[in-house]
Amino acid sequence: MPQPRYLVKDKYTYEKRRQIDYTYQQSNWTLSQNHIDGRYIFQPSTHICTLTLQNQAAPLEVPLTSAQGKNFSKVSGFMISQHEGEGMLCRVTLWGESGESFCSVCYMTQEPRLFATDKMSFVPVRMTLEVTPFDPQWARDTVDVTITYGYVLDTLGQVGGQSHFYSVEHGFLSDHGRDMVLTLGEGTTLTSPVFPNHAGTPYNMLMPRRNTVFMVLSNKSNATSVTLSFATSTHPWGEHGSASLLLAEDDKPHPYYFNLSADPDFCDGRLSQFSLSFDTLGEACKGEIVIHRYSFEQEAPMIYQPCEWIFAVAEINHTVSIGGLLDDLSECPIWKYIGGKIRVYVTTMADEYDTPAGKRLVGETDVPELGKLPPDDRDERNSRYFEITNIPLYDEHTSLLPYQFIAFAEIEGREPLCLSPRFYIENYRHIQDNPYAFDLPKYSVSVLDFGAFGDAYHDDTVAIQKAIDHVASLGGGKVVIPGSVYHHGRRYLVTSLLMRSHVELHIEKGAIFWQSQIRDHYDYEVTYGHDGIIPGINWTHCLHVCNLPLIQAANCHHIKIT
Repeated sequence: MPQPRYLVKDKYTYEKRRQIDYTYQQSNWTLSQNHIDGRYIFQPSTHICTLTLQNQAAPLEVPLTSAQGKNFSKVSGFMISQHEGEGMLCRVTLWGESGESFCSVCYMTQEPRLFATDKMSFVPVRMTLEVTPFDPQWARDTVDVTITYGYVLDTLGQVGGQSHFYSVEHGFLSDHGRDMVLTLGEGTTLTSPVFPNHAGTPYNMLMPRRNTVFMVLSNKSNATSVTLSFATSTHPWGEHGSASLLLAEDDKPHPYYFNLSADPDFCDGRLSQFSLSFDTLGEACKGEIVIHRYSFEQEAPMIYQPCEWIFAVAEINHTVSIGGLLDDLSECPIWKYIGGKIRVYVTTMADEYDTPAGKRLVGETDVPELGKLPPDDRDERNSRYFEITNIPLYDEHTSLLPYQFIAFAEIEGREPLCLSPRFYIENYRHIQDNPYAFDLPKYSVSVLDFGAFGDAYHDDTVAIQKAIDHVASLGGGKVVIPGSVYHHGRRYLVTSLLMRSHVELHIEKGAIFWQSQIRDHYDYEVTYGHDGIIPGINWTHCLHVCNLPLIQAANCHHIKIT
């Protein structure tokens, strides 16, 4: 019986694979994948050469001094530009002393384009260049070309030469491959470059929507804590905010979430710059901090919400009851709303704003009146409890089952106070039959037993896929993704997972799948932007047809994601 054909590597009608081999091949004029696109900040460095190249002539050789060759390990790569016009391809090959080669095929324009050389494993001693037209109608007899060293600001640790963009006081910053290593001294401060104040680049963190600077650090020092201070387009240095975190005691890579919403007075505008400083328990700082990568993320805000807990349940009479317990009324701002209402609204994930505007009101009750009394004169816990009942579960067309609920305290003259994160009807499984329900074998495994880290740093795709395939090979069962009680959860960095028949993928509370932003984690060429290009096919949006989904099921049956 033939095996089912899964679509993981067959999504396209043409070859689209990640480039691994950069060695010189005389017949190969395929554009190289080490090109860094124009979303990033580039800076040219030292000039290497300016040459006039003959169209389709023999390669022109340029010798490199020892210093020139070694410079490639200190920068991000080389930048190339065509003096006039565009439309020519240039093949730039760097050669090692023993004949090794690193070849980049570049489409040239008058704007310099950068090609990364961090995958080159040798010190080059010479360079060869040759040109050919991308299209015969753009052919030119000669082409003037300039090549310089170049830097690109890549916060994800995908390209070397990053220390060029940062400044350090009372310490030293160096590049170790794609990582940066900060050597600490007394009062060391690392300051980022100034990020552009406009959309369209990977650095434009518009707060409060994007509210977190996510970093992966290794602590090889005696520092016990790190503080990220930040300035924004609306709060320059001098009226800036900060966030502090404890450092791990071991020297392994660990994720750090600098959630700037914890300093709400400053969490607005675009992030313009940040600095890192370190502290110890009364000792002078010494040792090293390795900065592997950082990015700008949207996380759950770290804001105070007055509900200790809140729930919604559906009743047998097709109504919904909502109950909640407020925080100690003598300490929290809810007392300012006594005499007002607690109102519950429904909304969807498409509405990202936690305000009553645009949401449907489904029920309300008075803010508990007993909150006026001193704690000794009341049943403290009962006085903090509120309940809203007899909310219709169904209207003429739909039920409330798929909706998100959100509660606010409201009173005239004050902004609505959000009481808790959004919540759902908890007992939805018990009030409506599931016509698609089925049982699977009781066999269960944890992805941690197959090598997954869940540390937001290592690529866990292979480990989790092994667990899925293992369970499927034994007839089915459950693959457990262990969670965490911490605010930011346990992150599993993955590219694309392929489900198998008779497998349940169970994601525990606090476990998060995070699709990797690292190009080299993918075994195909990732497409960036709005539209990709597939010959003969229209409307090829990158999101839908050019990149694989986070979880894919092809030719499968009896699968669950819970």
